[in-house]
Amino acid sequence: MRTAVAPLESARHEVDVANLGVDLAREEVVQARDRFTAGVANNIEVISAQDALSRGNDNQIQALYRYNQARARHRADAEPVFTVKRNGKLCKRSR
Repeated sequence: MRTAVAPLESARHEVDVANLGVDLAREEVVQARDRFTAGVANNIEVISAQDALSRGNDNQIQALYRYNQARARHRADAEPVFTVKRNGKLCKRSR
């Protein structure tokens, strides 16, 4: 069962890492804007930080998608393949 949960845990960790990346990129945008406002940086630095934030958001969306895929696979794998009918016979459950 441990190996069945590993892809789900891995996908969850990927979401955590993507969330940290977005947080860092947001902070970079704030700092770049502050430097621009103070006159010590140009708008290219702000645009680069905004671009990094956009990529971070994309990574976060992809990680969430993969996590939800892993959840669905895990749930499907956990469901029984056979069910017991009232007459006691096993029959294959349709998916």
